[in-house]
Amino acid sequence: LSPVIDVELNFVLSTFSGNKSITGAGAVAGLVAQVNLVSSGVFANSGAGGTIDTSLIDVTDSVFQGNLSQGAGGAALNASSQVLRVRGSTFSGNVSAGGGVILGQVLEITNSTVTGNSGPGAAVTATLGELVTTFSTVADNATGGGLSVPGNI
Repeated sequence: LSPVIDVELNFVLSTFSGNKSITGAGAVAGLVAQVNLVSSGVFANSGAGGTIDTSLIDVTDSVFQGNLSQGAGGAALNASSQVLRVRGSTFSGNVSAGGGVILGQVLEITNSTVTGNSGPGAAVTATLGELVTTFSTVADNATGGGLSVPGNI
């Protein structure tokens, strides 16, 4: 059962840079929130749970670079209970102490690039086993693999 989304946060032409959190995400966190990020940059943020950590995430034409997750989550994105959609975006130079780069239950990645990231987990992990990638590149990551999907790709 998916949670009811309480809040929708829209960020267009925005920059998140140099933010730090010792208990949550470095840039944006919300238990039952939808985050829409369009044509934005997310640079050099650090947190216990990555950079953006919320229920539902939709990213379009954005760049995630040099972010750090000090916990088990993805260095860039963590979607805890619903679909995480990424379109036309780049993820590079992100580091996770306990996970990978992008972590979500159900992932849809289109026209995006995930390269040059590091961490013990796979670069991209779909925890519920559903991952759809279209015209995307996942390569040259120093992680526990490129893709981790317990079910279908």
